[in-house]
Amino acid sequence: MKVLISGSYGLIGSALVRSLTAEGHEVTRLVRPGRPITAGVIIWDPSSGMLELRSLEGFGAIVHLAGENIAAGRWTAKRKQRIRDSRIRGTSLLCSRLKSLEQPPKVA
Repeated sequence: MKVLISGSYGLIGSALVRSLTAEGHEVTRLVRPGRPITAGVIIWDPSSGMLELRSLEGFGAIVHLAGENIAAGRWTAKRKQRIRDSRIRGTSLLCSRLKSLEQPPKVA
């Protein structure tokens, strides 16, 4: 199955990529600008709303794990807001694009 994963470089995401790849699934990473662009990578930017609709076609499953790192510092009021906003923006962007697909994934 073709699987798209956001947050694929985090603790859970990197383990999931290894596991799915070992099981024979074709994994594509949904990454933010600044990461190396290689085969199996789609660039997106939730803060600016950048995610090309065509790039999402053909996946059987999408796993969304992206968001501000919760272990990267003290949870001040400002930091909590950034953590919350990062998850809302990313999820909203993915959902808006997924609902426009001609063939949405079976699992999202």
